[in-house]
Amino acid sequence: MKKISLFILSVFAVGVTLAQAVSDFDFVPTTTDNNMSVVFPAGTLNDFVGGSLMAFKADGAPVSAASPVAEDGSGGIAAIGTDAMCGCDYLSGGDQLVFAILLDGEIIVITDVDPPLTYAANTFEMISGSLDFTIDGAPVVSGCADSDYLEYDGANLDDGSCATLIVEGCMGASACNLNADANVDDGSCTYAEEGYDCNGVCLNDCDADGICDFEEVAGCTDPTAFNYNSAATGAGCAGGDILCFPVIMGCLNPAADNFVPATGDVQVDINTADNDLCEYSGINPWGPGGGSEEAPTYITSNNMSVLFPVENLGVWEGVDMVEGDIIFAVYETARLENELVGYSAVSGVQCSGAVAWTGAQVGMPVFGSDNNQDNGFQEFETLVWLVERANGVVYNANLTYATAGFDGTYQDGEFVIVSSVSIGAPFYDGCMDPYNANFNPLATSDDGSCAVSYSIGCMDADKVNFAGAGANPTHDNAENFGDAF
Repeated sequence: MKKISLFILSVFAVGVTLAQAVSDFDFVPTTTDNNMSVVFPAGTLNDFVGGSLMAFKADGAPVSAASPVAEDGSGGIAAIGTDAMCGCDYLSGGDQLVFAILLDGEIIVITDVDPPLTYAANTFEMISGSLDFTIDGAPVVSGCADSDYLEYDGANLDDGSCATLIVEGCMGASACNLNADANVDDGSCTYAEEGYDCNGVCLNDCDADGICDFEEVAGCTDPTAFNYNSAATGAGCAGGDILCFPVIMGCLNPAADNFVPATGDVQVDINTADNDLCEYSGINPWGPGGGSEEAPTYITSNNMSVLFPVENLGVWEGVDMVEGDIIFAVYETARLENELVGYSAVSGVQCSGAVAWTGAQVGMPVFGSDNNQDNGFQEFETLVWLVERANGVVYNANLTYATAGFDGTYQDGEFVIVSSVSIGAPFYDGCMDPYNANFNPLATSDDGSCAVSYSIGCMDADKVNFAGAGANPTHDNAENFGDAF
């Protein structure tokens, strides 16, 4: 409750200002021969029972003793007038009267007294009209007037309804700094990080390794193993140990005779000098398993016919082959792919038709697969032609066709005529470095064509392990660049 020692009261109806100390309510006027009795009927002062009612001149000078407001809301005062014997300055005829009530240290000014009162000696007045009450010029509002309490409602006259002192603090039931005594949330609540308690300890850490279960990354943590995962934290509680598989030496080129495919518990290291662990005998033009010109092993129940009409000058344009060369068609048996880097290349081929070049007109069948088995060309698979020369070197061959509308693909039962044959680069030459984007899995001889290495890693330039702009070149911060396969 605020305590007032000095007040300024605006009295709007009479246009005057009272400025008196609260102690003026202790004023006791001198008895004179003149006074005016003013009565406030029951019910007019109900909100101010127990207060002290007093009259003032327009300049704020007290002109009555204080009298209590009764339980029924009534009150009355005797306004003292001046006489010739008192030597005082009280009310004179026609002076305007102003009324105020002191209640619990608050000054309530009664404004808009209707009808307005002016002093007349030895008269009696009953207040019969409407009254307005103000505190510091504002209309009186009764209620809890102390803002330190929850019940505070903006009132300026306390009616005793303040009960609960405000205690500010965090009220969040799950907050780390919950204040059980708080009744006003001050926005100070702090909460544990998801998965942790307020002390930063994992809520669920079944293997007690300090890493929360939801942050565990199952994987091999042995950097010497081929399946090492730099992000792994171990087995966690995923069920069972994480096996770390050792790296063994061997050949991982699908084109080699001693190719050893990687399995769940074996990883072959091909990063050896000149890839010298791999052994190559090349494609047998007469078929797998030791086929020969007299007994080829690629024969199936489906085939198409290809004619090389060398003696027909109206069709034949030229040939780079010499007698003894073998021309043969190969189909795809395997493909090496990696979607992450957009890589896809043939990694295995097999012969499905061949003929020895004689220099004269020759023909040959090209065999298709049986019932979609992988023992020949699939329907509309592109025909790939190779030439093996007497020195055993296999070359790429480029053929053009005289048959109208033929698109160079295998078509069961088709008969096509070749119009030219040209010899290209050695078939087994290419980039042998699997770290490179142009890695040729069929290459057995490196032709120096390796260009730019893959760099696979973080692509966010704001992070410390940013692996460089774009997939290439290899960047020092890349964490898992290398053999993309």
